[in-house]
Amino acid sequence: MAINKAAISLLIKEAKREPFSGKVLQIGRQEIWCDEQYLNFIGEKESFVFNNISYASYDYIKSKFRPIECIDDTYFFKKIGFDEVYSLDCSDFEGANYIFDLNEYPVPEKLRDSFDVIIDVGTIEHIFHLPNTLNNIFDMLKVGGRVIHYVPVDMIEHGFYNFSTYFFNDFYTHNNFKTIEHLITRLKYNECDSAECTSVLPGSQFLNNIVAGLLDKYTHCLFYVGMKTEASTGNLIPQQSYYIQEWSGLAKDRGGITSYPLLKKKYNQLKDAVIIGKILQWLRNYFPKLLIKWTRIS
Repeated sequence: MAINKAAISLLIKEAKREPFSGKVLQIGRQEIWCDEQYLNFIGEKESFVFNNISYASYDYIKSKFRPIECIDDTYFFKKIGFDEVYSLDCSDFEGANYIFDLNEYPVPEKLRDSFDVIIDVGTIEHIFHLPNTLNNIFDMLKVGGRVIHYVPVDMIEHGFYNFSTYFFNDFYTHNNFKTIEHLITRLKYNECDSAECTSVLPGSQFLNNIVAGLLDKYTHCLFYVGMKTEASTGNLIPQQSYYIQEWSGLAKDRGGITSYPLLKKKYNQLKDAVIIGKILQWLRNYFPKLLIKWTRIS
């Protein structure tokens, strides 16, 4: 698992919005894909003040995935505000502090309500039992603490899962978390070092559309930040919000064709015609992309 330059930028933005402190838990020990020079560059770009920690007592780490050397994960997380840095994995292959398989439930008692922030960067897509994993994360997180996910939307042959753009919105809303940030990132050039992002807002095409085609040829990931409240739970299973709107008659919020049965019937007739159908499909796939505003983050 690794925190690339896009994730580094997003974590620093979140630390600037609400300072990090206390104990952080990495789900899977992370490689930090940058050097000290780049970290300082991002800090200046975001006007972020790092903790005054010298790198002299830390060593660069050779990446297992790329021909680069990475800054130490403990150094990185302390630099952006945390006092204590821990990691959890199902094996000790990468030197995690805690060995526990998140497919199992529950977590050991010593880990319950223990962490101010839990960070999952590219890990839970490799864990088969997602309900147990999410419930374990809930149990380990303190009330008022933040969970941060950064996971793939369309990385083929990467993990067990890719995530729909509304997965975290539906799960965490149903479990009474407060959503702080919800983005899609588009990873473009040089092995994920260049990226853009756009917001995933309630009512947006990303949350209320199950039709493929809103995204393009690049690799996309979800960045989600949620806060655990006194009312939060970790074990409630949501129904997909798209269909809840269909069942409840709220589908009109998604636009004309879905809202008006006669228009929907006529549309279905037209899209079955060979040439007109192809034109409609092209408009359905590509016109929404023209409306997406991407912002450079790394």
